[in-house]
Amino acid sequence: MTLKTKTLIKIASLIIFLILFIYFLLTHLEDFSSLSFVSPSTILILIVLFILSYFFIGLINRTVLVALKVPLKIKESFALSLMTGFYNVISPFKGGMALRAIYLKKHYNFTYTDFIISLTAIGILSFFITSIAGIITTIIIYNTTGRFSISIFLIFLVTACTTLILMSISPKGKHHLFSKWRTITHHWSLIKTKKQAIFQVALFTTLALLNSAFMMHLQFYSLGSNLSYIKALFLVSLSSLSIIINITPAGLGIQEAITVFSGLALGISPVYSLAAALLGRAVSFTVLFILGPICSYYLLKNTNRKI
Repeated sequence: MTLKTKTLIKIASLIIFLILFIYFLLTHLEDFSSLSFVSPSTILILIVLFILSYFFIGLINRTVLVALKVPLKIKESFALSLMTGFYNVISPFKGGMALRAIYLKKHYNFTYTDFIISLTAIGILSFFITSIAGIITTIIIYNTTGRFSISIFLIFLVTACTTLILMSISPKGKHHLFSKWRTITHHWSLIKTKKQAIFQVALFTTLALLNSAFMMHLQFYSLGSNLSYIKALFLVSLSSLSIIINITPAGLGIQEAITVFSGLALGISPVYSLAAALLGRAVSFTVLFILGPICSYYLLKNTNRKI
């Protein structure tokens, strides 16, 4: 698939999601008007929690990079995470990720191959922990409410098994799929021997997930919906896996749609789910559009001082 085709698909997907969103909003204006007003103090708390989530992302990246002999500072890793998030929002092809790779290459002579290794390690652990959280919350929700979605449960189960296999088995064979699989397991093997780094990444990933769940719980609560923390963790776990199918900048529309459909499995009104998702999106955009350029300027100055 050519770059032009991918761009057209992303733009078309974004337009479709915007049209569907406007249609849903216009046909449910009365329902949205009945939602509770979100207080400024709640918005402030959500902003702090969102910034905290990016602090955890920075710690996750820093842990893997330090294990790969990159002496990244905590402040620098935090700025990198915010810069990456900002440019992922304003560019169609995860431009933030590319800029992070360029920064590490220019500043620390960190090769692009090593950058892919770091992403592989973080991705495998993140998907595994998230899917396990999804499986646990699905079981708890079923035991307490009787609600169960076999399709969502299978998504969590397949993801957990896949990541576990990737961490354990390196297949043999000439098919290109086996070749890609071996590449992933090879990258993972280069980092999995660093036990302390793996433990720290797992810990920070878990804390980031729990923090995001608290954010989701507060988003619903501020709108007048008493969503339990376990259900919020369930929604966040499924939403976190949406990165696999992100075909729009920053998953715009994708994550909202997943929140709405997974909310239906819990018996939550689509109006509440969409409003909560949009509240979270508004907070993320506000923070990233303010701190993103500031962090970019800080990192640029930091790079110039090293040259």
